[in-house]
Amino acid sequence: MIDARQSKITLRKKLQDHRSLISQEQQNHTSKLICQQLYQLPSFRRAQNVALYWPFRGEVDVTNLFNDPEKTWYLPIISDSLRPWESMRLIFQPKIADDPGITNQYGIHEPTPDKKLEFNPYMLDIVLLPLLGFDQKGRRLGMGKGYYDRTFKAGWRRPKLIGLAHGVQECENLIQDDWDVDLDLIVTEKEWIDCKKGNSGL
Repeated sequence: MIDARQSKITLRKKLQDHRSLISQEQQNHTSKLICQQLYQLPSFRRAQNVALYWPFRGEVDVTNLFNDPEKTWYLPIISDSLRPWESMRLIFQPKIADDPGITNQYGIHEPTPDKKLEFNPYMLDIVLLPLLGFDQKGRRLGMGKGYYDRTFKAGWRRPKLIGLAHGVQECENLIQDDWDVDLDLIVTEKEWIDCKKGNSGL
C-alpha cells in the first residue's frame, strides 16, 4: 500500500510512475475483471444513465461497456471553452456511435460538443471515475484539476460515484481538502469497496 503522507503533487507523480509500470497485458486483464465486477453490483445493474470516460495514460479501460445496449452511456466534456463563466466543470453527452469526437487541451478524447445533446449531470444514475489513488474511506486522488469535484460538490442531486482503479493504486489515509468529493464505491480487479461500510471481496 502506498504511503500518502506527502504532498499531493509528489504523490501524483509517484502514482503516475507506479501506474506506468503496469504492463498492457495486466491493464487489459484488470479492465476486463472490473467490467465483470460492476455487473455484480445491484445498483449498477439497475442503472439506466451511466457516465464513464475515455481512458488516458493507464486508466482502467471500461469502454467495452458501450456494448451493453440496455443502458444509455454518457461521456464527459470539460466546460472551459464552451462555458467560460462556468469553467473547470464537466458537461455530459450520450455516446454516439458515428461521432469521431475531439481531443481536448489535455489530450483526452471527448464527444463532439452539441448543446442539444447535453444531459444534466445530476440526473445521471452512476458516474464511473478514473483514479490515480484511493483509500478505503472513499477519498480519491485525481489529476488535480478538480473537474469532478466542482461538478458534483454542490448539486441538488448527486449520482452514485464509483471509482475504478488497479488494486496497486490503493493509498493509506489520503489527505482530503474541503472541496473534495468522496466516492460511494471503489472497484478494483480484486474487490469492491463500499466506502460507507468497508471492504467487500468479490
